[in-house]
Amino acid sequence: QGKSLTFISLLEATFRFARLRSKDSDPIAENKAAIIVLAAYANGGGLSTLVPEARDWPKPRRAKLRLRGRSDLVLHFMNSAALAVVSGSATANSIGLYKEIEDAKVGSGFSFKDLAADLAGARFAEVALKSQHTGRQLQEALVTGQGNSLLLPSLQGLPENLKQAHFRRDYGEISDLRYRRVVLDIETRINALALYRQPQT
Repeated sequence: QGKSLTFISLLEATFRFARLRSKDSDPIAENKAAIIVLAAYANGGGLSTLVPEARDWPKPRRAKLRLRGRSDLVLHFMNSAALAVVSGSATANSIGLYKEIEDAKVGSGFSFKDLAADLAGARFAEVALKSQHTGRQLQEALVTGQGNSLLLPSLQGLPENLKQAHFRRDYGEISDLRYRRVVLDIETRINALALYRQPQT
């Protein structure tokens, strides 16, 4: 698709291939592979560190991928999903939170929007890997999305660029009820998305 390639259409196409392969194999394994490949592509790297023979594979065309108009949200979403594949969603969420806390100290500031992408990525992987049934259902939902799959909820009203002093003034520490209210709001928004409302099987 060249310059018209979008992150959503790439993700849907990747999971379309995963669904095709799942006819003769485990959908959980195929979903894991899809997430790892997408994360590697989003980060601009290859798979040679995981698969040495990949050094000789054709190089994929690079594209500027965006989620809600932002390239950083693609990285937050996919890196969190990949971490969840490797270490579980709890670890992925902890690492995402740690990064935001560090950003508040020395970076661009704490961003609840980035945190929402982290949490959504971990939730995506959780549904993809929960069971063969939910894994197949996720594949089907993405295949029928036609470029309109909702991976992230609305980010409206979520603060960002909060330096440490500002964050502590308004939200205290991560154990503070004010902070927990925002995180609960984000989690509620994520869980309301059709893609993540999979049957509990």
